[in-house]
Amino acid sequence: MTQPTIDLSHRGVDHGAWQDAVRAMHAFDVHGHDRLVVVAPHPDDETLGVGGLIAETSKRGAGVLVVVLSEGEAAGDDPLLAAIRHTELLRALDRLGVAAPVSVASWHLPDGRLGEHEDEITERLAALARPGDLVVAPMADDGHPDHEVAGRAVASLAGRPRTTDPAIRGVTWATFPVWAWHWHDPASSVITTAGRRVPLSDAAWRAKLDALQIYESQTTGDAPVLPAHFVRRFEQPFEVLVPAGQVPPPPSLGAVRS
Repeated sequence: MTQPTIDLSHRGVDHGAWQDAVRAMHAFDVHGHDRLVVVAPHPDDETLGVGGLIAETSKRGAGVLVVVLSEGEAAGDDPLLAAIRHTELLRALDRLGVAAPVSVASWHLPDGRLGEHEDEITERLAALARPGDLVVAPMADDGHPDHEVAGRAVASLAGRPRTTDPAIRGVTWATFPVWAWHWHDPASSVITTAGRRVPLSDAAWRAKLDALQIYESQTTGDAPVLPAHFVRRFEQPFEVLVPAGQVPPPPSLGAVRS
């Protein structure tokens, strides 16, 4: 299995360092889309990255589809972990106002080995997308190999000429940070240079906070996969989207990586 490149024993960049950058961002117009498609490499990525946007989209009556690439089964030794995490996903989406399981597409690809299926993921997303969609995935330099596969797939589709590939005409493609909040340098990150702020209503923010509590398999125990200081990064009343296809600068906080 390909391991994440983030060492969460390091506390990483203080989230307060991002505040000025986020306040200076232009807003991302998320209201002109017919459907939100969230590409989640593992259950919990959808809530961490865009749980508030999911709640906002559901509340205004637009469609939501969460494409779960793997069940996150490699995050621990419990043979039931895939089932546990899928149940957590459905419960979290319920907190976000999404009618699961009809709004979930589970692809059951191998956790930690999504790179072996990058072409398949790209073409399946191309076939799934339709005009009026906003399709979002983790960033192509997020710091977790599975996340980066999803980000590259979305960036690849964003770069295809609409005139030669009418299947993706009218689709908006964007990415969101998850692990990148922990290790990117706010002074040079593509989050800062190209990111667009998604402010959350109080109701959507509180729904996201509730949904984050569902993922106990990842956030509790003696050595949680997602420690409290990491989860705290996602408890802000905003989210950030980066238009897909932006070229990230070289990282300058490599010491945060393992």
